[in-house]
Amino acid sequence: MEGQRHAEVVGRIKSDLEEIMGCGLRMKANMGRSKIIERECTLEETHPSLFVLEVKEKRDRKARVSYS
Repeated sequence: MEGQRHAEVVGRIKSDLEEIMGCGLRMKANMGRSKIIERECTLEETHPSLFVLEVKEKRDRKARVSYS
């Protein structure tokens, strides 16, 4: 029963993310040891257990980053 509930929650999050695919976002990530980063990004892809962002770097560079 617990696994089914977990799958429903993950599915709902994935569908919510798919609605904002391609939209500009402000991402905040906890990198550990009191280090929190904030970046402007665009949601590129969603997968069952992770999502991929295109992050705007300095000097108009872009990087692809995935989070689970």
